[in-house]
Amino acid sequence: MNVDPYKQLQYAIFNKDANRALSLFDASFMISIISDDSDKTLCELLTGLFEIIDAKQIIQFTLSVLTPETIALFGKDSLQCIEHAVYSLYEKNVEHNDPVIIEKSLFILILLSTGKKTRRDFYEYLTLAHKYFASINNVDIYLEFLYKTLPSYGISDTRQLYSYHYLIAILNYSLTHYHESILEYEKAGEHALALKDYECYAICNESIGVTYGVIGNYSLQLHFHILAKSAREEHKLYDMIGNSYVNIGLCYMNLGDKEKARDYYQQGISHQLRNNLQYDVAIATLLLSKLVDLSTERIRLLLEARELFSKTNDLYRYAETNIDMGDAYIQIADYNNAIVCLEQANEILIDKRKDPVIGLMYKAFAQLYFSPLFPNYDESLAEKYIIKAIELFTELDIKDYAFQALEVYANMLEQQERWQEHSKIYKEFHALQQEVLNAEVQSKIQAFEFMQQKEREDHDRRLQQVKYQEQEKLLHAILPSQIAAKIVGGQSLIAEAAESVSVFFMDIVEFTEISSQLSPTLILNGLNEVFSEIDQLAAKHAIEKIKTIGDAYMAVASIPNHDPEHAFNMSAFALDVMDRSRTWKLGDKPIAVRIGIHVGPVVGGVIGKQRFTYDVWGDTVNIASRLESSCEPDHIHISQELQQLLSGHPEFMCKNRGEITLKGRGVMQTFWLYRNPLAC
Repeated sequence: MNVDPYKQLQYAIFNKDANRALSLFDASFMISIISDDSDKTLCELLTGLFEIIDAKQIIQFTLSVLTPETIALFGKDSLQCIEHAVYSLYEKNVEHNDPVIIEKSLFILILLSTGKKTRRDFYEYLTLAHKYFASINNVDIYLEFLYKTLPSYGISDTRQLYSYHYLIAILNYSLTHYHESILEYEKAGEHALALKDYECYAICNESIGVTYGVIGNYSLQLHFHILAKSAREEHKLYDMIGNSYVNIGLCYMNLGDKEKARDYYQQGISHQLRNNLQYDVAIATLLLSKLVDLSTERIRLLLEARELFSKTNDLYRYAETNIDMGDAYIQIADYNNAIVCLEQANEILIDKRKDPVIGLMYKAFAQLYFSPLFPNYDESLAEKYIIKAIELFTELDIKDYAFQALEVYANMLEQQERWQEHSKIYKEFHALQQEVLNAEVQSKIQAFEFMQQKEREDHDRRLQQVKYQEQEKLLHAILPSQIAAKIVGGQSLIAEAAESVSVFFMDIVEFTEISSQLSPTLILNGLNEVFSEIDQLAAKHAIEKIKTIGDAYMAVASIPNHDPEHAFNMSAFALDVMDRSRTWKLGDKPIAVRIGIHVGPVVGGVIGKQRFTYDVWGDTVNIASRLESSCEPDHIHISQELQQLLSGHPEFMCKNRGEITLKGRGVMQTFWLYRNPLAC
């Protein structure tokens, strides 16, 4: 007799038969439950299973059932149930330091998070794993997982792709795989642009600049730091702008312009302090110290930087600062402090294998042990250290550091009068120095040309931006904002139809006769005051001004922006205009106005290619114009269509005028519009 696998599994879990439960609980069984739309049931079974199996079994089971298909199929409850079990394993084994369980737990959590249903997101788990593998100096394993295993799980979300490539770039940089790092930062930057996350885009460019600086390509270093700064300025991202200034300062330091470097560093520190970025201030202070010739002032800056690194618990930067301090102490023959600083750095960096900072530490130790006044002066030990520094810099292909170390070694051999060895090392030093200097000169030329081009482009862009802003401002002044935005966006043909629009016309009664008695200046000033007040009322009631022609004013409601209450808003606007008109004068002559309003379909669009004008057309416009021209002074003349739309609004009172004959339309029933004095 066949027994339901579901019941068999329940029975095995109830009896704590782990092996039997695991044999039944495979991927196909889980998918069959999900297919029955029973994520809650699956979650309950998983919870029961995890209670009866041990840590290794949880890892083996999870890895066996997790595929791209199952992650996509599982519901939120099931995935979070697995996440909870595996994360609990991770936390427990971090305390007991079981590297196998920790490693596999982290990989599983990252895979789970690709489904975007876990409590912690993809980036959080990537970062958690990075922190762990960096702490045990074993990022190679993590990088292999990211390159080989994770892509098969089909990452397609743009934010996840950004996080993925950005982290791979960081890992490659930490392993001194600089060219691979640059390629990954570029990919991350493309995804940041797709997300319109311009700060992340700036950070990617900044990181590329830093990497080019490490390998000595100063023109590209400068290029990418300026790109990062430009992105932040263009999108008003000022929180991290201080870092851009500091990085550009570093470029100028590499290019030998100390004054510009100092100026950029100080501007950067000012921005960082304003934004309370203490860690970034520490980095900038460390860099600023390298420009100071006076050892005591340099030590003061380094002490400030070291204290900030201590507060942020960045031991790597703390060690780097100690190396610089050791070098500064050697310069003033304070050997006790020098040895303390260098030994502290060595203790921190002892597990590092390949890092430029270790090479700098070896060079500092070499100079310390070769100092004649140092109590523990040891030429042999000094030589061992400088050779280790040269070998490391050569392996890392950091040529400027390598030739500096070769120069120190050549000077040592010269002082020892070891002429044959000195000749060999000096030749190596000289050849590498010329290679570096030639590359540096070329880099400086490229950087200078780039800066000149950038300054020209910035100047042209600023001029263009001013012109663009003025044009945009003018367009918004003469056109409806929605239409102006379309033209600014590049749309050339703008036309639209609207089924129900209120159209308003107003003119001044006997304007020709009144104006014949006034000077042009009085007429112009009077009309300007009248139309300015109408403009204010239009803005208040969401009415769109179309144009003025002589003494006439035309406006619409519900085009280009749809307004379901256009009849109400237009009527309220017309009554306010009529109330205000009782105070208007042209010169010293009081004036009266007449208004006509009709509702119906219209077509709106932009006329012209050089001088843009927004206008509306249709029979509705013609009727509104005829209603205005057949209106009596100090009255609002409306159509029956508008009167019907206002029937549900007690604020208005419509008085039947009777039938009138309109030119081009024939007989129409029309009304006078008033305020209802009884309405609240």
